[in-house]
Amino acid sequence: KSSTALGKATFQIVIQSGVIISIHLTTVIAFLQFFPAEAVDFMLFVTHFGWMLTHGLPPFIYLALNKSIRNYALKSV
Repeated sequence: KSSTALGKATFQIVIQSGVIISIHLTTVIAFLQFFPAEAVDFMLFVTHFGWMLTHGLPPFIYLALNKSIRNYALKSV
């Protein structure tokens, strides 16, 4: 039973981390200098928006995907 619980917890952590890392990755890609000069303004907007998502979404990801944190948060309200 404990190995099943450990496997479940590991899977949840991997999924949560993967979602957060993918947000970080898209922000890093936006910083790359492989875009034409005409796209710079748009890329600055995308980069800034990605930066905000990088710092604002992880709590919501944990609330959505982590049952323990979600239950604790709902009890605290």
